[in-house]
Amino acid sequence: MIQLTPIAIAATSQQYAARIVENLCSAFCLTDAIQPTGNVTYSVSSIKVANGTAFVTIAANGSVQYVPKGCNPCKVRTRMFNEEFVLAFVGTGTPTVTITQGSEVQAADNVKCCNRAYGWSITTDLAVAATFPAA
Repeated sequence: MIQLTPIAIAATSQQYAARIVENLCSAFCLTDAIQPTGNVTYSVSSIKVANGTAFVTIAANGSVQYVPKGCNPCKVRTRMFNEEFVLAFVGTGTPTVTITQGSEVQAADNVKCCNRAYGWSITTDLAVAATFPAA
């Protein structure tokens, strides 16, 4: 699941805190020495223009590596993900879209009793700009 929190919004430039929460197949322990790590890369999936508005589909591809609670011998599991969201920009023609990923924070999510967590979140400072062709 992706949650977008706006930071700055303009007709051709938008900045968000993009938070992805991935549920894991097995819980991990918050007190273990080895904690999960994740990565995410954002890219343009498609652009559709209708009546002066460019609808840009952004894909988030990544993975989370973790060691499940009670895993013996300990083997790292990988949870791959691919999610999308759509942003809209105002202008004429099909724009060139650039994505800039900034700082990132990762943390446990969906924490239950006994220090067990069933999810991992990755929050990224994400800037998206659309450059429309000159008229």
